Amino acid sequence: GGRDSSGRKRNIQSRLRELEDAKTKKSFVVKMREILRQAGLRTSVRNYFLLCDGLAISSAILYLIMGYPTVGVLPVAITVGFGLPRYVVKTKTKRRIAKFTKSFANAVDVIVRGIKSGLPVGECLNVIASESPEPVAGVFREIVESQKLGLSLDEALVRGQEQLNTPEMQFFAIVLAIQSQTGGNLADTLSNLSSILRDRKKMADK
Repeated sequence: GGRDSSGRKRNIQSRLRELEDAKTKKSFVVKMREILRQAGLRTSVRNYFLLCDGLAISSAILYLIMGYPTVGVLPVAITVGFGLPRYVVKTKTKRRIAKFTKSFANAVDVIVRGIKSGLPVGECLNVIASESPEPVAGVFREIVESQKLGLSLDEALVRGQEQLNTPEMQFFAIVLAIQSQTGGNLADTLSNLSSILRDRKKMADK
């Protein structure tokens, strides 16, 4: 009843706080690796910065060859070498998030229907990993493969969020992790999430 739902709400709030704390404790390299993964880029952090350095040096040389005043060489090198790659990564991440959000409600519906017909959650995740469009399939493949490697559902969901992390995905992961530990009506909770996703999509379309 009411006590169950208020307890679950507290669980979700405390889990969100834990995730925020974990985020602040991550090293720069780990954060950077996640930024690249969110954009769908498989390159290493080292290669990314090598590319930035290469662009900075090339643009500085080109700038000087073209005879522009030397006072502007540093701003140009920084803008092209570090500003441009960051802009590309941000743009790719935005597009990837938009594609993910567009298909995520359908993926949640698949889980709801699966649970209601008696399928285990793991099997529902498998269906999404193999049959959903990208990038939803890729995120869920990460979750499924992580579980095959022996990670708990909670750990696998954290790995999935490293691939792509939106507020909806975060809420989905927390609900799934808490329900797996405490029980409760997962199908109803996820139905509510699906409705919220569809309402948000309608607003965005308008």
